[in-house]
Order: sequence, then C-alpha cells, then structure tokens
Amino acid sequence: MSTPPFEPGLIDEMRPIPSWPKVIGIISICWGALGLVCTGCGGLWYALGPQWLAQQPGMGELPPSMKPTGAMWLVLAAGLGLAGLLIGAGVTCTMRRPVARPLHLVYAVLALLVGVVSTYVQWQTMVAMNQWVAENPDSQFAKQHNAAGQMAGLVAGLVIGNAWPLFALVWFGAVKRTRESFGPPPEPTLV
Repeated sequence: MSTPPFEPGLIDEMRPIPSWPKVIGIISICWGALGLVCTGCGGLWYALGPQWLAQQPGMGELPPSMKPTGAMWLVLAAGLGLAGLLIGAGVTCTMRRPVARPLHLVYAVLALLVGVVSTYVQWQTMVAMNQWVAENPDSQFAKQHNAAGQMAGLVAGLVIGNAWPLFALVWFGAVKRTRESFGPPPEPTLV
C-alpha cells in the first residue's frame, strides 16, 4: 500500500495532500466538454433536422412543433453557457483554487433551474407533437412516431442531466466548504 503524498516543507505537520480536487476538476471538464458537444449537436439538429426530415421520400408534412422556437434556442444558449462555466470551474478545481467552490455552486443552481425550464419546453413540444400525430394518423411521421420513446428520453435526460449538478451542489455546498479542504495549490513549474 502506497503512502499519500505530503506537503513539501511541513516536516512537523506532514498532512496528506487531498487528491479530490484533481478528480472532481477533471470530471467537471469532461462533463462540460460533453455538454458543449451535445448542445452543439442539438443546435445543428434544430437548424437542419426539420429540413432534412422534410426532404425524405414519402415523409410528407411534419408537425409544427418540429420547428425550433425562441424558448428552445434560449435553453440551448443557456446550455452552452453552463458547459463553459463548468469547464472553467473544473480547471480552477484542478488548480486547487478555492474559487472553484463558488463556480461549481453557481453552475449547480443554474443548471438545475435551466433543467426545469428545459424539461417544461420539451414537455410542451411533446404534447403538441402528440396532438398533431393524433390529428394526422395517416402521415408518414405519425406512423413512425413513438410517444413512449419520447417520454423515456425525457426521463433519461432528467436523470443524466441533473446528476452532476446535484453532486456539485452537495459536494461543494455541504462537504468541501473550506479553503483548507482544497489543500495547497500546486507548485508552479518553470519551463
């Protein structure tokens, strides 16, 4: 079993350096990068998806709810901003900077709020799409529509989308609340 690294120059106190800031920081950076990619793909779908579907042979008319609304674009922009904030919070956390704590807390609260708004917007879109499908049962889109799949996607999005913000809220709000919990900042390397 290996011994934990110790702070240099503290022979009389010999406290171990916590490794959690690097782990949490890297996870935040990866989660934020994934958010940038997924939100970017969502934006491409909003912009190009309905046009692409309309050009498919035999597809016919699409539900009006397939066209992105202003609320959809606002939620998308908020998602991009939150992903950037999380990457910044992760970088500061890997550097053991105490500012990582308030950045993660701001991210967590905003992400949970945006999650509620996003879920509401998605729910409204699903209701409108299901109503259109019921009114147009002979359309090709209605024949391929899967309301249960939409609901499963909404629930999965809620669980996955809120997991890291909830963790960050508990971790930085209740567990790691002091500057000392970050340990000393790493020594700068001279190149």
